[in-house]
Amino acid sequence: MIGTMIGHSIMWMILIFLIIPIVASYAISWLTTKSQQHLMARFGQRAPFIFSWLGTIVHELAHALMAVLFGHHIDKVVLLTNPFKQDEAQRLGYVKHSWRSTNLYQRLGNFFIGLAPMLVITLLTGVITQVLWSQLFQIQTLGWRVFIGVPVWQIVVWLCLILNLNLGMNISSADWQNVRQGIMLYLACLVIIGLIVGMIISDPALIWDGVGLWLTMVWLINLGISLVITLVTRILV
Repeated sequence: MIGTMIGHSIMWMILIFLIIPIVASYAISWLTTKSQQHLMARFGQRAPFIFSWLGTIVHELAHALMAVLFGHHIDKVVLLTNPFKQDEAQRLGYVKHSWRSTNLYQRLGNFFIGLAPMLVITLLTGVITQVLWSQLFQIQTLGWRVFIGVPVWQIVVWLCLILNLNLGMNISSADWQNVRQGIMLYLACLVIIGLIVGMIISDPALIWDGVGLWLTMVWLINLGISLVITLVTRILV
């Protein structure tokens, strides 16, 4: 019985904190890349700087912050490259960092450094929505009434900020390489945590009810926003 509970606890931990974030991040990143391609096709090569300058800055700051938290050495930070000078790797911004492969903590950090833009921008999306348009969190019950009592300027500001931030959520091949370097250590940590939690709680399903459902909804909201932006930018082409 205890073995089954521990097994279920580990499975919930892996599903909620590894599989869902990875799948959602890949889907959002793919959609964001498509949106940027549509914008460039319509408005030219400098379109990403115009429409996602804030998202790019937050993207790179997220990488840098997570690198510092996990003890990496920051070699160089470029929050936004010169839009009038072509970057060799076609980057909008970048963070160069170094770490010791023998340091397990720093190696684990690679997973979070790679996904940092997704995590940070998702959090910012929630905070901005709470401040400017909190009714949106109740759209399932309010329906079209989410627009009632909200000044138009707040909705416009919300839309501009969310659009700009969301277009900065694409994960580069270098970011995914970072994720791969730390994923096995992260998986091991989740197994250990799941083992401990499984011995403490009476029902492993509480992990989903208490944390998993909310986090999944957050990922789905961001995925929905990315899909809408991709469809709108596709129409513009």
